[in-house]
Amino acid sequence: MTDQPPAFDAVGQTVYDAQHIVRKERRRTVDEREAFRAFGTRLTQIQPASAGHTVPATVRGAGVEDGGSNATKRVLGAYRQTVMAVPHYESEYGDTVGRSIVEEFGPSVGGALVSADGLTPELQGVVAEAAREAASDRESFVSLLDDEAESLAAALDSIETVAARLRSLDDRPLPARSFDELRDLRESVAELERRAVDLHVDRQAEIKSHRQRLAVTDVDLPTFLYQDRPYTYPVLTAATTLAETVARACRRVERQLTVTV
Repeated sequence: MTDQPPAFDAVGQTVYDAQHIVRKERRRTVDEREAFRAFGTRLTQIQPASAGHTVPATVRGAGVEDGGSNATKRVLGAYRQTVMAVPHYESEYGDTVGRSIVEEFGPSVGGALVSADGLTPELQGVVAEAAREAASDRESFVSLLDDEAESLAAALDSIETVAARLRSLDDRPLPARSFDELRDLRESVAELERRAVDLHVDRQAEIKSHRQRLAVTDVDLPTFLYQDRPYTYPVLTAATTLAETVARACRRVERQLTVTV
C-alpha cells in the first residue's frame, strides 16, 4: 500500500530531538531560578547604609557592613557566586557581571547597582524585587516547558498510533484484495489521514496559546527553542511527513480501486 512502510523512528525523529532540547532547557531554567533565589537570600544578609549613620572605622573590619562601596562589592560578589555560577553560564551567556546585571534587571536597576558608590536600603529593595521577578519568570517558563514536554509526548503517541495502524493495514498486496476490501481500506486510510491533519491543526493552536502566554507577538516557543535545528516546528514537521505518507497510501488504494472489478 505504501512505497515504504512509515517508520515511527523516522517520522517522529524531529519530536524525539525536540524532547531532548526541552529537557536540557528545563534543567538550565531550573538552575537559573534557584540561582536567583539564592542571590535574593544572600542580598538580605548584606546590611545597607542607614540614613545619617556611619559605622566607625574601628569596627568595619570586624564583619560589620557599613553599606558603602564594600557592600556594593558584596552584592556583585553574591551575584557572581549564584547567578553567574550556573553550569551553563559561560557557554550560554559569557557576560561580565556588569553587563549581566543590566541585562537581567534592566538599565535602571542594573545600571544603578553597577555604578553605585554604596548600597542604600532603597537600592537593596529594588534589586531584591528584580531578583524575585527574575526567579518568577524562570518559574513561569518551567511551567511552559512542562506543557511543551507533555505536548511532545502526546504528539509522539499520536504519530506512533497512526503509523502502527497504517502498517497493520498494509498486510496484503493491493491486487490481492476485492473491491469491497479496497473500499473499506480506503476509508480506514482516509481516517488516518484526517488524524494526521488534526494533529497538525491542534499543534498550531498550541503554538498560538504559547505565544499568548509568553506575552510576545514576534516569536513563539518553538522558534525560541528550536531555532538552531534544521526544523523550527518539530511536531508540524512530523505531522506533515506523516500526513503525506498516509495520503500517498490513500492514492494508491484509489488507483487500485479504479482497476478492480
